[in-house]
Amino acid sequence: MGGLAMLKTHKAALESFGKKLEDKQKAWRSLDVLMAAKPPTWDNLRELSEELTANNQLVVVLSEGLLEATLRAAHSTLGPLAPHHPGASLRFVSSSLSTEVLATLCREIRGKRTSLLLVFQGEPSSRLLWCFEQMYSQLALGRRVEEVRRRVIIAAEKGWQEWAKKNKFRYLSLPERSSGRYLFFSEPVALTLMLAGIPAWQCVEGGRSLLRTFDKKAGLADSLLAYSALREVQLGESARESLLLPDETFLDFARWWRLLSEDSRQEFTEDQGESRLEVGAVLQERFPEKGRQWVTEILIDREREFENEKVSKENSLSWPGATRSWGEGEPRYLTTLETQRADETHAQPCVRLTLRRLDPMSIGALFAFFEGVVSASHKLADLDDDWDLLQARAATIPIESQV
Repeated sequence: MGGLAMLKTHKAALESFGKKLEDKQKAWRSLDVLMAAKPPTWDNLRELSEELTANNQLVVVLSEGLLEATLRAAHSTLGPLAPHHPGASLRFVSSSLSTEVLATLCREIRGKRTSLLLVFQGEPSSRLLWCFEQMYSQLALGRRVEEVRRRVIIAAEKGWQEWAKKNKFRYLSLPERSSGRYLFFSEPVALTLMLAGIPAWQCVEGGRSLLRTFDKKAGLADSLLAYSALREVQLGESARESLLLPDETFLDFARWWRLLSEDSRQEFTEDQGESRLEVGAVLQERFPEKGRQWVTEILIDREREFENEKVSKENSLSWPGATRSWGEGEPRYLTTLETQRADETHAQPCVRLTLRRLDPMSIGALFAFFEGVVSASHKLADLDDDWDLLQARAATIPIESQV
């Protein structure tokens, strides 16, 4: 992590946090969830993923809210890293699915080897249950009740687990101490990662490894706590919070970050608690330069040289203004970025989170860092940690299914 040198310029303000920082290990919900992950549970999930992969052409994951954002963020960042393997395709859909798309999906499910994973936290919206009912009805056509029940998995909190058990559906647990907020290291996320061929336990190892590096450091020597404290100071000085992403595979991650941190952003910021996202190093959006920015940049260590098999001379392309090789062109982009970010007009400060490599351990550490930051921010601001930013709209379709 780079950029926390700004702690020196805010020393007096940051020292006021005092005892709150010393309480860093008390009731941190994000740490509770990460440390509660157990290898035997993950082994059971792996067996379930192998069964689903072997017996299905398609696995549909129906979800909504922050949990849906977490699932999509996990897969958009980790999915491109998964080795190609034959098996069931994985599709994520939400309760906001239009009726036209839902009808098409239902036709695809009919007669196809399909399993449904219904994932939600708290009370589901009426429309989520209605979408599930439509897909379930198509899944049940031509199948015995016992087979249909085995093709449905419910991932929810305790009350709905009892409903799933009563209806003889298989079910997964959501962490009880997550406050509905810290969900990356939960069972449903792990299962879907495994279905994509991603070693989910390595994400746990990466998250724990990151936190162990901070474990014995006190106060602002702990980079996670220092970042959380500096974030509060910057937002309190009316800076807009910005996240600079390495590429488009992090877009769903950015949406997850924005939802996860929105209420603390609103609490700290005197003006409008808005956030800004920037993606990629080549084309940049034009934003008004008025106002201060609190910028966090996610970087990937780019030491690895891009290699590809060379084509024959007659099949090679010669574009106007093109560089001859990746090794020649890429440093130019990086140099341009460095020059722009060193300029006084660039949004400052810029904290850089550098991933050593793009793999499950590094991505797991990244999720653990931001979950920890939000948990620490809530401690520093004495905020309620429970998730309540998104609310279901009133139902327009009567639903008979009740817990």
